[in-house]
Amino acid sequence: QSLGSTSGSLAIHVRDASAGGGLDDSTRSIDGSMHGGARSEERRGAAAAAAAAGGDGSTSFSDMQQPLQPSQRSEAARVDASLKRILSHKPPVRHITPLCWMRPWDMRATAHHTSCEFYRRIKTGVVQYIVLKLLSALAAFILKPLDLWGEGKLSPAKGFFWTAMLTNFSQGWAIYCLILFYKGLHRELQPMNPLGKFLAVKAIVFFSFWQSLTIAVLVKFNVLSSSIYPEDSQLAAATQDFLICVEMLVFAVVHHYVFSYREFLR
Repeated sequence: QSLGSTSGSLAIHVRDASAGGGLDDSTRSIDGSMHGGARSEERRGAAAAAAAAGGDGSTSFSDMQQPLQPSQRSEAARVDASLKRILSHKPPVRHITPLCWMRPWDMRATAHHTSCEFYRRIKTGVVQYIVLKLLSALAAFILKPLDLWGEGKLSPAKGFFWTAMLTNFSQGWAIYCLILFYKGLHRELQPMNPLGKFLAVKAIVFFSFWQSLTIAVLVKFNVLSSSIYPEDSQLAAATQDFLICVEMLVFAVVHHYVFSYREFLR
């Protein structure tokens, strides 16, 4: 996932730019996988492996946990290089307000498409959130037994306050990078309906976090109060848990339509 993983078949038809800046009539079809590989590729790979072993095409759970084969790694590298080649034909993507003063990241790729500033910064901007979340979980694991965590407490003396501030910045930057990526490749990504998938997934990850901060602020200023929970942190946690239970039903219905199985029947 991106922050999560994106799994799905890519069929991106791109018109290559000519030397004069126009478009020729040739198209390229890129069939590959992102962050773990497409499901169709997994099914074909599993069937091929079973056929080679003389099986009936069924795959056990242990077989699915095997590391990527060299051919799969080369396929992922090919898709990676193809994305950089596509971006090299694109005009620079201007930054969004309030960061419009920043220099647009270079879209040009180096020889053999081994490096591209735009792609590298986008990838780093998304992955940094994953690393920070792991460090945040480790900090909570260490500070809670020492009574220094303070879940839901907006106190600078508690670790939750600083972790929440860093996570908030990290999430904002990750979303910003994903928006720039969509701006640069919105035509090529259109068949995948990326906007709906993006909103459905990120709403769970990011909205729930920002909701917890909002609840903590409301409890801090006594907008929310209860005689059942003597501690502010307990009231904030209980309110967040209750809202999450209700919201997950709504998100489940949304995911049913956004991540429809019909995409894999085409």
